[in-house]
Amino acid sequence: MTHKDELKTEGFWPSEHVGTAIKRETRTSSKSVQAGLFLPAVLYLYDDRLFSFGITAPEGAVIAQEMIGHSFFRNAIKVLIETDVPEIEVGDEVQAVWTVLSAEDFYEYRSDPVRVDSKNKDVLITLPDTEAVKFVGKKSEIVYFHMPQAGGVTPSPGRLVYVAPSLGPKPILKVMGVVDGVLDTTAHPDGIKVIIDPIANMHRYNALEIRWTQDSGIWVDSQHRMTVYPDQSMAFTIPPVVYQPHVGKRVLVQYFIFLGANMSPNLRWSASTLTQAEFNLI
Repeated sequence: MTHKDELKTEGFWPSEHVGTAIKRETRTSSKSVQAGLFLPAVLYLYDDRLFSFGITAPEGAVIAQEMIGHSFFRNAIKVLIETDVPEIEVGDEVQAVWTVLSAEDFYEYRSDPVRVDSKNKDVLITLPDTEAVKFVGKKSEIVYFHMPQAGGVTPSPGRLVYVAPSLGPKPILKVMGVVDGVLDTTAHPDGIKVIIDPIANMHRYNALEIRWTQDSGIWVDSQHRMTVYPDQSMAFTIPPVVYQPHVGKRVLVQYFIFLGANMSPNLRWSASTLTQAEFNLI
C-alpha cells in the first residue's frame, strides 16, 4: 500500500479508522425459523476483511467506479448468500446474477454455479472487475438463483445496485482571505471560509472532508459534510479557536472525498497535493 506522504497525485487515502468488518462466523446450528430466501448481501474485500457497501435510496448499494481494478480493491466485489434457510440444502447450487434494469441497454452477468457444502457457512461469490465495469452508470439488481438437487430454479429477492461513474476533475480549494501565501487572522475575527467548487458526477450521498494541519503535520481541525447539494459549491467555516493559537506558523488545508454512500472510511479519496492550500498565518 502506498504510504500517505508519497501520494502526490489523487487516489485512495484510507482513513485511520477502517470501519466495522463483516464477520463470517461459522454457525453451530442450522435451525432457521424464517422461511424464504434472503436478500443477497453486496460486500467488498479490503485488507482481507469484508465490508458492506453503503446503501441509499433509490440507488441501493453504491459501488464507486474508482475502486474497480484499483490495486487496493482488485476483484473485491462479493455477493454473500446466506444458506441458513429451510429451502437450501447441502448439495444444492446457487448462482449470482447481476442484471441491468433497462430494456435499452440490457446486460446480464451470471456467475458459475457454486455448490452449498454446509448449512452453517454462507457462500461468497466474486463479481469480477471485468464485469463490474459494464454496469457503470446503470441501474441494476443483484439476485441469486437457488437450484435444488431435485431440480428447478428459485430466484432470491433482488438487491438494487448502482456503480457510480468516476468523479470529474478536482478543483483547488479556496481559503478566503489568503493573499500572496499569507492570511491575516485579524481580518477574520469570526472565522475563515474554505470553499470547494462542485465536482462532476458527485452525488448527494457522497461527502467531503477538509483537514487543517500545522507545518509539523499535527492535525488542528477536521470537518466533514455530506454533499446534499452536489451542484453547488460547499463552504466550511474554520472557527477562530482553530487558527488564532497558530499565528506565526505555516498551515496546510486539504480535502478528501468519501466515494460511495454512508461515508465508508475505506473509500476515502485524496484530491491530490495540487488542490491543497498552504499559507502563513499572521
